[in-house]
Amino acid sequence: MGDLMSRRGGPAAARTAARLRELGTLRYWTKRQQRSRRELQRSVRGQRLRGWLEDQQRDLGIAATLAKRSVWPALSAALLVVVCEVLAWVAAYLPGPLGELSRRFEPNSYQTLIGASVTATATFLALFFTTVGVVASTTYRSVPAEIRTLFIEERSSVIYVRGVVRALVFGVLLLLVGAFVRELSMVSIVVLGMLSLNAVLRLMLLGNKLFNFFDPSTLSQALPARFDRALRRVTTPATASDKANQVIAHHEASQVLRLYRQITVLLSQEQASEPSASRRVANQLLNISARYANAKGSIPTTGDWWGVTPSHPNWLTLDHHRLSMALATSTGVTPALEPDPLWVERGITDALNRLLTSLIRDGHDATAVELADRGSPLVKLLGSRLQIEEALLFAKTFTEAMVYAVDDDKKQPGGGQQVQLNTLAAAERSISSMTDLWLGYVHAVRTLAEDDLASAFDSAVADPAPPSEVVWDCCTFR
Repeated sequence: MGDLMSRRGGPAAARTAARLRELGTLRYWTKRQQRSRRELQRSVRGQRLRGWLEDQQRDLGIAATLAKRSVWPALSAALLVVVCEVLAWVAAYLPGPLGELSRRFEPNSYQTLIGASVTATATFLALFFTTVGVVASTTYRSVPAEIRTLFIEERSSVIYVRGVVRALVFGVLLLLVGAFVRELSMVSIVVLGMLSLNAVLRLMLLGNKLFNFFDPSTLSQALPARFDRALRRVTTPATASDKANQVIAHHEASQVLRLYRQITVLLSQEQASEPSASRRVANQLLNISARYANAKGSIPTTGDWWGVTPSHPNWLTLDHHRLSMALATSTGVTPALEPDPLWVERGITDALNRLLTSLIRDGHDATAVELADRGSPLVKLLGSRLQIEEALLFAKTFTEAMVYAVDDDKKQPGGGQQVQLNTLAAAERSISSMTDLWLGYVHAVRTLAEDDLASAFDSAVADPAPPSEVVWDCCTFR
């Protein structure tokens, strides 16, 4: 057939015939299979090479990041070595004992001391991270990531690690300088001794503090300052109206409240938690509430500090068109997003309610009653600032805690007398909270009656500074 096509069709037909004869042989398909296998092997090797190159690039990126973070400790230690040698050179021209600082020592005089110092600081660093690992693996094993980060990035721990690393790098640099220069000044050796001694003393102080972190309430010590910093952002006249500043302040304050909520959850989940831990966190929350009540009037009413909350319309007051549309389509009405003026108070009262109920559940009724009494001046302060909804929210929290104590005692066998005591305490707290709110409101009304409102309004328009704060000495909770 191939010969027939080549005779009738010319060169093209001949090539086609040759191709058909080639496709009909076993050798062609064997070579094709071998060629496909070689291409597959080359492709696999190429993919492996590209994967290896990507891994190396990723490793180089991580190494570069670590190198960038290590530049400042290395540079600071190197700068300290240079400063020490310059001071030794200057001391050579000073009379008296200061001139002795310029003395230089041979390697056999200082190598043992520097080696021991480097070994000691490295051991201190290892002991510190071992202690941190023990605390993190026991107390903070199953906590949210934010709580674990708060523990790891605790400021005193970070400062200690930086100091120890600086002393370690300084000692290593002295060994390198001694290997080339052969002589070191007394100033460098004295500075190394001071850095090593400082690491020892800090480890003694910080070591005891680290064991305090077995109590989760220790993590809350830095949170009030963070909330105050966010509050200053939106109460300072120069920055209060800045939209970006309001967003940052809202984010920071909401993060503080979220951390408080998580800490109170940890405290409420512990089976044998000390009441002092809950008391400490509750006092911090009450102090934050008092400071926020004084500063709340200085925050711009329109801004991103307040956040937004859905506001569902009232069907009885809804306009005719929206109501007819909703009824005709059998659907609801989309809520409007409005500023939430109580978002801070809701976060604080939620944490307080969790603390009070956990204290009552663990049998610390007296501590819960004490904390409820400490909240009475706060209710009075809120009333004096005409923050009635906020005051009612706190009063409701304290009263509900006492009611929970009554319900909890009713479930206990033989708790009749305790039920009566807690019932009386709940009634007293309910009445005292309303009384404090009323007294604070009366104080505000009397202040308005005594002031010249017209002149006060004119001065406020002329000077848009924050209003004067009403400070209650009884609202400092310890």
